Parts: sequence; C-alpha cells; structure tokens
Amino acid sequence: MTRAIRVRCLCYILYCTVVGALKCATENGEKVIPDTWINDGFCDCPYDSLDETKTEACSGAAIGGWPGIEEKMDRSPTFQCPQQKTKNLPLSMINDGVCDCCDGADEPESGACEDICDEILAAERAAHAKAVEQYNIGKQRRNREIEDFRNLVKQTLVEIDTAEKGLDMKNQEMSKIESEIKKEKITYAESRRAETLKVINTIANPTARSNISGLLAPLSIRELLLLIQLTCQIAGEMEGSIEKKTCGPLRLAGVELGILWSNENFIDGTADLMDDNDLLVDLVDENSNGERFWSREQLNIRSRRRLDDYHDHDTFEDDYHYHDHDYGEEEIHHNNRDNVGNDFYDTIIPVENKENLKLIVEGSIFSRSRNNFLNHGDKLIKKIEDIIEENKSKEKNKQTDKEANNHDEEGKNTPSNHELTSLVRDLKKRKSSIKRGFQYALSAHILLSSSLSKIDDKTQADLTNLAASTIMYSRITTEHIWHMLSTILPEIVPIDKPDDEMCGSPLATICPTKQIEREGSLFPPLAVFEAGKKACERAVNEVNAPGCNAQYEIPSIISDGYYGYNQPREREEGDPLYEVFRSLEDMFSEKIKELEEQKKALQTEISSIENNVKDLEDKVGGRGQDDGSAEFFILKGTCHSVTAGKYDYEVCVDGKATQKDTGATSGTNLGKWKGMSVEKETGKRVMKWEKGQKCWNGPERSATVYVTCGAETKLVRAEEPETCTYVLEMESYIACDWKFYKKSIAAA
Repeated sequence: MTRAIRVRCLCYILYCTVVGALKCATENGEKVIPDTWINDGFCDCPYDSLDETKTEACSGAAIGGWPGIEEKMDRSPTFQCPQQKTKNLPLSMINDGVCDCCDGADEPESGACEDICDEILAAERAAHAKAVEQYNIGKQRRNREIEDFRNLVKQTLVEIDTAEKGLDMKNQEMSKIESEIKKEKITYAESRRAETLKVINTIANPTARSNISGLLAPLSIRELLLLIQLTCQIAGEMEGSIEKKTCGPLRLAGVELGILWSNENFIDGTADLMDDNDLLVDLVDENSNGERFWSREQLNIRSRRRLDDYHDHDTFEDDYHYHDHDYGEEEIHHNNRDNVGNDFYDTIIPVENKENLKLIVEGSIFSRSRNNFLNHGDKLIKKIEDIIEENKSKEKNKQTDKEANNHDEEGKNTPSNHELTSLVRDLKKRKSSIKRGFQYALSAHILLSSSLSKIDDKTQADLTNLAASTIMYSRITTEHIWHMLSTILPEIVPIDKPDDEMCGSPLATICPTKQIEREGSLFPPLAVFEAGKKACERAVNEVNAPGCNAQYEIPSIISDGYYGYNQPREREEGDPLYEVFRSLEDMFSEKIKELEEQKKALQTEISSIENNVKDLEDKVGGRGQDDGSAEFFILKGTCHSVTAGKYDYEVCVDGKATQKDTGATSGTNLGKWKGMSVEKETGKRVMKWEKGQKCWNGPERSATVYVTCGAETKLVRAEEPETCTYVLEMESYIACDWKFYKKSIAAA
C-alpha cells in the first residue's frame, strides 16, 4: 500500500528530476536545491526538510533541532504521537492526508496510514543507542582532557607564583640599584660642578697661573652675551650634517651651572627657566654614553628637555623670520660694563628698534665672510649646475664621431659631471653648516633672553661662568676666541667695516694683532694673543683667497678659505683651551658605570622573568579558567575540514576559516577567529570567524560553527544560508556534557 507521505515526497522528487531543482524555505525566503543534493544525508532545507525525506538528516530541524535554526512552529497546542514521545505535531497536521506518526495516529479519519512503528522505533532506538555510545565515549574523553587541563593550570599557576616571587625580589634589587645610581649621580654632579667652577676660575681670574688666565674677567655683560652667541654660532658650524637647531653647548653649560630651560614656549620665540632638582640626575643620565658623561652628542637622545622641537614651518631657512617676533638691529656700544643699564634689551636689543632677529646674527662683522660665501656660493652653484645640464645636452645630441672626438678634446681640461656634482655637494654642505651656525646663534639669543630679563649683582659672575662652560662644551679653539674678540671688542673693531662684497677674510683689516689694556692688565691673554698672530698671517693671504681673483671660476676643490670662509674645526691636543678643560673632559665616574652595568644586567633578568610569566599565562589562556576555557584550550590550534557540494571548507580554532574549490590549494578567506561562546539556554558551543574577504557588492564574509556532541572532533556539514554568511556543524567530544545529555539523550 502506497502511503500518502511517500506520494507527497515522491512528487517533490519527480518535480526536482524534471525541473532540475527544488525550492525550499529559508529564514528570509526560499532557495533552490539541485537534484544531486536530494537525500544525500545533508540537511540543506532545515526549515521544511524537503530535501531529506528518505534520511534522518533533517530530523527535528523544524522544531529547532538543527544547529543554528530556531524553532519556527507554534508549539502550543500540539499533538504528540502515542509511540513517539519526542514527536509533537501542530494541530494543522492532523487529518491532512499525510502520515506523520509511525502508527498513523495523526490520520484517524482516513485510517489509511500503515503502522510501521516497529521499523521506525527500531531505527530510532538504534540511533539513540549509537548517540548514547558516542556521548559516553565523548564524555569520558572530555572529562579526561579537562582534568588534564585543570592539572596543567594548577601546575602552571604554581610556576607563575614562583616566577612572580622571584620578580618581586628582582624589582626590589632594581629599586635599590636605581637609588644608589641616583645618589652617585648627585655626588658626581656636585663634584663635577665644583671642578667646573675651579676650571672657570682658571680662565676668568687674571691672577691664575695660566697663559689663558683672565680671558673673561675684563669683558662687559654685553660682550659676554655676544661671546656666548658667537660661540654657539661656531659650534653650529662644526656640527656637520647633524640636524640640530638649538645650541647644545649652551644648554649643557646651563645644566652644569644649574640653569635649566624648558621647551614649552620656544617655538613662540621664548624659553622658560626651570626649577627641578631631580632634573639634574636625569640630565646626567641623558648626557652619558657609557664611556664619558655630559657628552654633547648625547643631548638629543631624549626629547624631554630638548629645545629643537620645531614644527615643520618653524625652521630657520633663507628668510630667518621667526614668528613675526621683530627684534632690533644689533648695536655696537663703545662703553664698558659700568655703563650698562639694568635691562637686558638695553644692552643688546634696543626695545624701541625691534626689526628682525636675523640682523643680530647676520649683521655682525663676524658673519660677513659667511654671508659672502653664501652669496657667491649660490651663484657658483647655479653656474656649475648650468654646465652640468649643458654637458648632458651635448652628450645627448652627439651626431657624428668627429663631433664626439672634438667634444672629448675640448673636455680634457674640463671637470666631469661627476666632479662638478661633487663640487656642488661640498658647496651646499658648507652652506648648511653656516646656516646651522645662524640657527645656533638665534637659539642662544632666545635662551639668554629668557634667563637675563633682569640684570643684578650676580649677572656678571653668572655670565662669566656660563661663557666659560659654553666654550668648554663647544670645543672651539683658542684661535676662535681671537676671531670672536676681534669682532666684539670696541677697541679692536675698526671704524671702517669691511665691504659686504669683500672676498677675503674681514680679519685682514684688524691685523697685525694687538693687546689692549683692561683693568690694569693686557688683554686678551697671551695664549689668545699668539693665536691671533697665526690668524692674522692667514688672513693676509685670504685677501686673495681662492675664488677671489676670478669670480665664479670653476675650482677643482672647495678649499679652506674659499671666498674668505674657513670651516671651523674642534680643538685638539696642544691647544691651550684643550689643556685647561682636560680635567673636565676626562672626568668620569667608574662607580656609576659599574652600577649602570648591574642595572642593565638586572633589567635583562627582569624582562626574562616577565616574558616567562606571559608565556605561562598564554599557555593556559590566563589565570581564572573554567571548563569553557578548557574546551577552547583543547581545540586551540586544530584545523578541521568538510566537503559540501563543490567546495571544501576548513576552520582553524584561533586561526582563520577558508573556502576553496575541491582539490584547490588556495581559496577564499571566510574570516579570522573571533572567539567561542556557550549559549546559556541551549548549551550550544558557538564558534565565530569574522572580517573575511569582502563579497562583491556584498558584506564581509563570516563563518559560524555550531558544535554538538560526538566521539571525535570533525566538521559534518556546511552551507551558505545567506550571501557570504556560512554556517557549519561540528561534532566534538567537548560538547558531550550534562546539558547535552539532558536535552538530547535523556529526553529521547
């Protein structure tokens, strides 16, 4: 006897066979199922079960038994099949001509349903027995591995506790060493300051037994200020290609003497004084390089105290305008320090004549040769670059071998483009040095302005000490001292200044060198006077310096003295200043070095322990773990795959999910691991992968895996219920817990 249910399903199958597809319901409408998917053991139509009428693949799907599918039917009121306790039918299915209960109890009016309960119930019992068996195997494995995980966590927490106790001890050691380092640095800084004052006294005091004694004592406040500014200018020129915009030697000198500047207002044209005792210790650390302390090369290691934090548009380029802060033109006063007013600006920058800070630096005799080099250098660079382009054009436009030979003959005494490019590079390098010197001088002006807004009885002594210390850190030579004094001492500076376009050294007009009388003694000191003699000898020759006789003639090299400019070089052994400052430059704390090495070794140990603690925590996924954490830990790093239709799907726990054509080596990224959760009501484990490859004209791909109990961990099915949204079912022993038993085993 043919049952109505068979006929009904057969019609669907025949329809699929004829049309080639089956339409079944989805959450948002319907989808088409190919005939190859009919009765293949995979539930492709979980909402109406039309594709699996001859298998149990969709069993329970309509009432929420299929992973990811919520119950859609109204469960009240229902009809329970007498011999199938778990099968409840909506009343609309009673007497509808379809046999739903195995004994036909749902079709009492027709009586056309054959009782096949023995067959159905036997299959259900077999399936239930298999489910119980799978559950028991999975439960035992789950319990065993969770217990192993708990033991691992317990052991790991003991290891973490032991490591952290050791870490506490190391941190205590570190605190002790840091305290000792701070104490030693304070002691070192104080002793260094005392030695600095001793050395400064040697330079400043005319009665000290040195051929450079009395260098600073006779100078007025204005002259000391200009000396510091010019010292910074030379220091900037000696910095080479290092990109700095503040006078490091002056800042270090300030630190040495307890004068500290902040950088908060520097880009507005000001610099504030600071009062911070602990900062002294920090600066000892900032300016040490492991071999010697207070090294000027270390000034920019940390940005905390730097004054060169300009915005991109705040640099001093060709125009040297500075935020519209107009300062007055430099005035050379022929008075001594006794006639100086109380306001700093009365001594160097008249308040009533504020024009441009640029004039203060570039308007001095000291800068004339530098400006001359810049002006002529630009013209020479333009000429050389034109020749380079002309040579390139000639090379490109050669038409005959004769022309080429003639060209080669003409070029025998002409520098090659490579040599010309090298000349341009050297010229630009010297230009950069000069401009950096201007930047240093400008920064010195701002720093000094902020610290000397008022003149008092201590100003002379403070400036003397600051000048001496700046000279030390700048590493300028005794001859540089003479150059500067020759441009700031009114008794030496000539009335008739050198012409702006003068090619040779402006020092030629003040030679032969001479000493003047100040405060009853000859000035400058003998060592500076002798250095001046050498400078004058060179200056006489520089009147006809390279480039002066034949303007813009292409030189073979950019030699020293070219257009009257000599590139400054640091002092060397044998220079009187070198000997004076030797004790400070060689001053070094072995104790601090030893403590710093201990600190470094201890920090390595601490980092190792911290990394070990982190590794231990990662090993078990943290400290406060539960069974859910254990389940993730059990599956972490494992990958599982399944074939559905023409695609292979693979998901990696704590990794990524992919879809690829069957047999292909690469595929589409369905998402990165998001996490695993457990639904409170159902107890289902849900794994998610998100932010996969974006669908064309659609959303980012994502994958969700619903985990049910099984003896082994494996994917059993996959589908795409919505565009680029993938749903998969996994069997795993991690889901074989009491909730699953109660809902799926005991209730069956």
